[in-house]
Amino acid sequence: MCELDPIALDASIRILEEELQDLKSNEDRLLQTQEELYRQLREVHGDIEGNRKVIQEADKALRTKQSLKKQRENTPIPAVALPPEILSTIFYETIDNFEDALNGELCSAPMSLVLSWVCRRWKTIVVENPRYWTCINLHHCLQYNLAPYLSRSAGFPLSIMSGVWDEAADAKYDDCWRAIHHFVSQFGNHAHRWQRMVMTGFDSPPLMEICYKLSKARPRTLRVIDLSSDQATGRIMPHLGTSYHSNLRTLNLKGIHIPDGFIAPKLEFLTLRGTQDNFTVQYANLHQFLVSTTLLSELDLDVGLVEFNAEEVRSISLPNLRKLGLFFTNIDSQQLRRVLTMISAPALDAIELKAADDGCYQKSGEGSDFKSFSVDGKPRYPTVARAIFSGVVRDHEDFEDLVHAFPNIERVNLSGVDITLCISVLEQPGLDKENLSMRNEWPNLKALDLSALAAKSCFPELCKWLQRRWDAGCCRVALGLMRDLETEELEDREWLAKLDELGPWMTLSDRFNAGGKESWERISCHFG
Repeated sequence: MCELDPIALDASIRILEEELQDLKSNEDRLLQTQEELYRQLREVHGDIEGNRKVIQEADKALRTKQSLKKQRENTPIPAVALPPEILSTIFYETIDNFEDALNGELCSAPMSLVLSWVCRRWKTIVVENPRYWTCINLHHCLQYNLAPYLSRSAGFPLSIMSGVWDEAADAKYDDCWRAIHHFVSQFGNHAHRWQRMVMTGFDSPPLMEICYKLSKARPRTLRVIDLSSDQATGRIMPHLGTSYHSNLRTLNLKGIHIPDGFIAPKLEFLTLRGTQDNFTVQYANLHQFLVSTTLLSELDLDVGLVEFNAEEVRSISLPNLRKLGLFFTNIDSQQLRRVLTMISAPALDAIELKAADDGCYQKSGEGSDFKSFSVDGKPRYPTVARAIFSGVVRDHEDFEDLVHAFPNIERVNLSGVDITLCISVLEQPGLDKENLSMRNEWPNLKALDLSALAAKSCFPELCKWLQRRWDAGCCRVALGLMRDLETEELEDREWLAKLDELGPWMTLSDRFNAGGKESWERISCHFG
């Protein structure tokens, strides 16, 4: 039996003791780590619980706010509580609409004052906004103090407006000249701010007296004059202190004569209308006035208004004229030719021909009355790209002459033209009889607005025509089918569905019920 070496045994024991000590140390460190992890886990659980409570509170608050919001949405907000910017917009629209009515029927007091009487908040908003006080309605300001308008408008341009005064109002103001004198004396110091005058029923004695007195102030800042008279013979427009109005931009006269020597070199918009058949304007006077308006860009004229005598019609060059509106009480080819001869507009872009009533549909003789728009077979106004023809197209020949007179049309509005007639003129057979291809009139057409009396029989042709127009580049078509349907028929549905199937560029409006009859009010087709 071998004996163990005591020294080696002691060394082994020491090694084992050291390893045991290391194991105990590691165990202690692991226990400490475990305790730390448990502590952190408890903290995480606490944070999670706290966050859960916060989320629950936030969710509860959100649901409460959403509930209150729904309640507020269903509860009208009092007008007095609206934000100032919203109230300002509402006030401006309200004042503008009421004052533009031109008379005292809608409200017996100026709307600006009425709004300022509601509450202090409203008064502050109204009083501090100068534009609410720039429109002076004579129906109101002869009864109320004019001073607030003059002081609160704070240097802004002023407008004087008045509507028709009936006989009772005339009688009421027959003894009110003191009020008129007081008005004029107050306004006289602010005549330099006067830029707009709109008066309907210029025959009223109070209005005539006011204009006469205001003329003495010699206003030179007027930019808009809009006067109308119901008298058959018409009245002469007042000079308003001077014959030379250097700042006038817009002149609208209905039943009012332009005074001799009246000059407005910067005039841009002119409208001359009659009221009765026997109201006329002498050609010589009109010629003298138009010669000085070289900056004119828009002219609206009653064709029958101009009285031509034996004198030769001379052309007036209007190089800046962009829009010409001609209005007919009846269509007279000779009268129209003279008017067109008078107007030379090399830059004309838009034309409007409008009939006053159904009397225009009575032709004076054989042939078209619109041949005057062409000279020696060539268009008189070849630059026209936009047109409105309302109630003047009476038959195929009329429409054909208009189409040929304006070959470069891009946008057109036709009213009272049957769809079948429109298609037959705009797409005619080619000149070669052996070639059945269609010659496309108005090749540049991009937008067509057609109000027509449409029959069911035209729907097949209409669908094909719309497709051809789309292929040719027309990007917008609006059709007004003004035919009441006693009953909804299957054929109507089929063809309207067919129109809808032409492509995604077309939208059909809904039907509406009017007087128990269902009508196809409008079909709007938007291409592209």
